[in-house]
Amino acid sequence: MKDKKKVLQRVIEETRKEIAGNAANGRIAGALSGEGYAGGYYDAINDVILFLNGNIPNRRGYWDFLKDEGPVTTSDGKIENFVQMVGGKSFRCECGANVFHKPDKADLMLYKCNSCGNEYRGG
Repeated sequence: MKDKKKVLQRVIEETRKEIAGNAANGRIAGALSGEGYAGGYYDAINDVILFLNGNIPNRRGYWDFLKDEGPVTTSDGKIENFVQMVGGKSFRCECGANVFHKPDKADLMLYKCNSCGNEYRGG
């Protein structure tokens, strides 16, 4: 299967085409074109893309159950620690520390320094 993100981008393009086609049928149709099935599908796919990129969508509260889940933990309940590598070298915080944890299970791209608490976004 192709790269999932590329597939989702293609689906976005196809739904945009359908919405644009619906909008071409007049002023009222244009105003409502994003409100129908294609518009809802477009919103849902965008939410999935946001989620796959490490963000929590905030549309209508559907994803709220993921917020404030606490830090990533090991199987025995202890906070899991990470050493980030950037360019083959251990990444260090401004304070000099190199051990981080993920403070929010819902945002796996967020790292927090175990020493000073500075937060960094991973890629």
